[in-house]
Amino acid sequence: MVPANSTIRKRGRLLGKKIAIAGGPLDKSWLLLQGWRAAPISNLRRQASIVYGAPPLLSEKAVQGEHDATLTFLELGADLEGKGLQARDRDRRG
Repeated sequence: MVPANSTIRKRGRLLGKKIAIAGGPLDKSWLLLQGWRAAPISNLRRQASIVYGAPPLLSEKAVQGEHDATLTFLELGADLEGKGLQARDRDRRG
């Protein structure tokens, strides 16, 4: 999830950004994102500022604009869309 005015359109644009990850470093969504071979972000963990936390807390911080992008759980993502954030790069390759 990113703010509506974000320039982040694809996964590769996450490099150098502050990314909030719901859960922790072993969260399955985070592991899948890092391992996605179609994306040129195999070293995302080293080339971005990663923040881990409780999903509700990170959702609130996302609304406040504290992070460039937030990887959160589906139901919280839907809530964030209702608050003006957007999901990007859905069903796209590369």
